[in-house]
Formats: sequence, structure tokens, C-alpha cells
Amino acid sequence: GYIGIMQSYGIVYKLPPCESYVVDQLSVSDSIAYTPSCVSTRLECKLTRTVNVDGTPVTTSAEGSITVLQVFYQNQWRVWSFFLEGDIANLT
Repeated sequence: GYIGIMQSYGIVYKLPPCESYVVDQLSVSDSIAYTPSCVSTRLECKLTRTVNVDGTPVTTSAEGSITVLQVFYQNQWRVWSFFLEGDIANLT
């Protein structure tokens, strides 16, 4: 799910294509159930990303948090929205 969110984030904000994302650390730091079908979860994470820059792989590391709002719709949990904080919000 995390990689899908990051790929969506890259498409929306037109980040350069990435060769790979490696999640070094991922943990839930907070979770709030607004209703039985609407939940917000904050994930703390560290990742390493490899980007191709003029044919040369460049590796960067970042950490921060992702707050994900999920809703239960048509018998599936779906990501409604997400918010990035910390270094991961500034990946370019």
C-alpha cells in the first residue's frame, strides 16, 4: 500500500521516475476511528529511493510520516486521502 501511495504521489506531483523504493522502517504511530467505516492512521517511515539522473543512479534517504484517511466503501477499504510530513514530503 505504501509503495502505491508513493507512486500516486509521484504521478500527481510529477516527480522523476524512480528505479526503486526500499522501506527501511514502517510503523503505526497513531490511529483514530472516526466511524466504523472511516479511519485515519499515521505511519512513521524511513525509505531509500533510487532515481536515475542523466543515466546515473542516485540514492537518497528520507524519513517522515504519512497520515492516511481510509474509508470502507463497497466492501473494500480505500485510501481517501493522504498527507506527507518530513523529508519524504520534499522528495524531488
